[in-house]
Amino acid sequence: MMRAILLFLAVCAVLVGCGGGGGGGNNNFVGFGDVSGVIYDASGNLVRNAQVYYAGGPGSTLQTVSNSNGAYILKGIPAFENDLIQCQITSGGVSYYGQNLANVQNGQRTATLNIAMYPASQEASIHGTVSDSLGNLLAGAKIYAIPASGKLLTSAYGLTDNTGHYAVGGLLAGVAYNIQVNGLGYNSATDTQTLNTGEDRLLTYTINAAATSTLQPPTGVKATAFTSPGEATSTPRLRNAMEAVKNLVNPSRRLMRPMVHKGKKRPTTLDGTSPIEVDVFWTPINNVSLLGFGIYRTTGGVPLTNIDFLSDPQASVYEDMDAALTSGTTYTYGTTTISTGFNSTTGESTMSNTATVTPLGPLALGSVTASAQPTFTWSPATGAANYSILLFSTYPDIGVTDIFDNLSSPVSGTSYTYTGTALTSGQTYYYIVIGFSATGDQSISTVGQFAVP
Repeated sequence: MMRAILLFLAVCAVLVGCGGGGGGGNNNFVGFGDVSGVIYDASGNLVRNAQVYYAGGPGSTLQTVSNSNGAYILKGIPAFENDLIQCQITSGGVSYYGQNLANVQNGQRTATLNIAMYPASQEASIHGTVSDSLGNLLAGAKIYAIPASGKLLTSAYGLTDNTGHYAVGGLLAGVAYNIQVNGLGYNSATDTQTLNTGEDRLLTYTINAAATSTLQPPTGVKATAFTSPGEATSTPRLRNAMEAVKNLVNPSRRLMRPMVHKGKKRPTTLDGTSPIEVDVFWTPINNVSLLGFGIYRTTGGVPLTNIDFLSDPQASVYEDMDAALTSGTTYTYGTTTISTGFNSTTGESTMSNTATVTPLGPLALGSVTASAQPTFTWSPATGAANYSILLFSTYPDIGVTDIFDNLSSPVSGTSYTYTGTALTSGQTYYYIVIGFSATGDQSISTVGQFAVP
């Protein structure tokens, strides 16, 4: 089918066994590419101002910091199959660290390379080998590790080298991880491991050859669009506030964040700072023959077009942060499953159900009456049907919750008078207004503030 042909080069470019046994796992220099993704903490909050760098280290010129959405982009990374991307930050006197592997393609951007960072003093790692049923060590096999609870959000990724060895670091000790090992042409081996602080556990795996098969498509596909203020991409005080609010308003979003992605994405102007984001969700799939997912999008009534290959069988959501997304345009998304027996003619499922979003226009704050019972005003966001206020006693950030909101009873107008417990004289408060469309798409204002006389 045409979709399988479109995906064939992307799948084979990053997975074991394509075009003849073995494959993958080497670091032959073939040019330069870009890497982008999102940084998370252990609670699923996005981390702003984390230093993100190529394996050369923090002193390398190949470094950046995560923005207001926790997103980052590293440009000009050597196009290897296992570039180590690391991140670190110190907050409250505690050092946090994270890492993941990127598969970088020449002239392309590896999108959604997400990294979870944890206190450095609580981390552990695994290492070992992967072989086939005959005992042959395999290059290019993939190792995914994701917390079994579903609460620590992004999976860690490893890739075997030319000798069949792998290493996965930056894991959180004391947490049960679901481990899945596979590659193109090989079904998954699965395991569950709980590591000790500072441990580097030896784990060896055997994976069996996959039969040619086509799986059922994903089910329960849905999507939500988020529009953030443009200044959130450049103003330090807005860093991470947008993501904190998204998670407060959409609690399930914390449990269904995008998993690590190793695929080939079309060229784009994405800088990790797009004010529009679309999250596409589906029901998780547990199948040893699952290799990953085809991601499709369209607009204007034309057929769905493949935009990405999400090579993580543990994934249940895809985050589209393409800078080409615009408010007021209706987008339709669909997904397919890609089996471990994928080839140019079979192994991709039929299309899932589709989900449609229309990103809202930006939402601008108006005036606020600074009093113990303030009145908030704002300008309407194009496409919004109603609005809610979130009020904070401190600036919204990682781990900060609101002290009041009217999410259960939003208003249709452009003003709202606070009805909660009288606010404290002399204290500064912060607030955000969120507009909702009839179908649940959201537009988030900048952060406003006022001091009660």
